[in-house]
Amino acid sequence: MSRIRITVLKKTCFKEIADEYRSAEKEVCQQFEEGQVFIAEESMPFGPPNNFCPFAWNDIYKFFFVLKEGGLFSTDMKNDRAVIACCTDGVRPVIFKLERID
Repeated sequence: MSRIRITVLKKTCFKEIADEYRSAEKEVCQQFEEGQVFIAEESMPFGPPNNFCPFAWNDIYKFFFVLKEGGLFSTDMKNDRAVIACCTDGVRPVIFKLERID
């Protein structure tokens, strides 16, 4: 099994949607910081790294699993051992880079 580095690339907010539909004033996700790095180890093959949002983990897990098992993303990635994925928060998505680091 491989280790997977998960890097927070960008936190975004669709303010016009947030203004119309959300009651909270938070404009971006408060769970992560851009540039933050998590390492998913072999010892936790199915659970998220410590302090990782469980909702975001659920969204990116399928990409994590492919990389962990040795799969590649060669169709559209410059580095076939990496993939870009995001959580599915429709107002405040967070974009992650997952990469296998053997």
